[in-house]
Amino acid sequence: VAYQYRGQGRLLSGSPGVLLRSCRCFLRQFLRQFCSGHQRRGHLGVLVASLVAMVSVRQIHGGWGSFTFLVGGDHILRFARTASVAAAHRREVALLPVVAASVSFLVPRPDFFFADGDRTVMGYPVVVGRSLTAADDWAGLASVLRELHSVPVADLVGVLGDGSDWRPYYSRLWDEVLAVVLPVLDVELRSALEVEFLRFLGGGFDFTPVLVHRDLAAEHVLVDDGGSVVGLIDFEDAAVGDPAIDFAGLVDLLGASESWCWRRSHSMRPSSPGTHQLCASRKATRRRG
Repeated sequence: VAYQYRGQGRLLSGSPGVLLRSCRCFLRQFLRQFCSGHQRRGHLGVLVASLVAMVSVRQIHGGWGSFTFLVGGDHILRFARTASVAAAHRREVALLPVVAASVSFLVPRPDFFFADGDRTVMGYPVVVGRSLTAADDWAGLASVLRELHSVPVADLVGVLGDGSDWRPYYSRLWDEVLAVVLPVLDVELRSALEVEFLRFLGGGFDFTPVLVHRDLAAEHVLVDDGGSVVGLIDFEDAAVGDPAIDFAGLVDLLGASESWCWRRSHSMRPSSPGTHQLCASRKATRRRG
């Protein structure tokens, strides 16, 4: 993938190192496994040339955590950009088989993973579908989330923990927001974000921990040609925590009133702490793009 991308002359400063080191480590591992010492030099050129000739490679832009490529039209490869994303890849690869075995909707099923220190590459067949829109059967997402939130947490403790880090995580996030985000916002937006985030942190945090996607934007919900929800993708931020977080991301798509009705169709307790604050914080930070 890195060789093909480099050959198109589109590598930018900063990004090629991660890609090329990841591929080089993978190729070394491959050659150590399947080739004797004197064969490796010749096999390396043949292998790279064969890969380039046999498969098409196209970068998928938009994600901040990984360099993502569509390979051969039917496979996704994701290269971690940072050490923290590499750690998330490791969690995701361990989590997804558990989720796939517990739900009826589609999720990625990793069939390739390579790690070398802080560099990881994960791959899986494409999950077919397009992104959810307001015109689709978004109400059907309620049943999908019921399934996701019902995955046994006991099966995930070794991967994601038990949810006890939920409040500390958002307290740490607020420290980052104070240092990095608030200084660059205008007065109105800064005030709105500060009010809602602090209201959220001051809540009771009285919830039953469940598996949450935690990045449930419309582009991570896939629908078929008829607009029915068929799958979820991008579990990089998945955690055990408050189910309210999975309703916050779709406020932009549905609006506050529709989101409230949809949330009730999920049978979520109306008094679930954090729901209003999470949605309000999301709305405040998204209001001006």
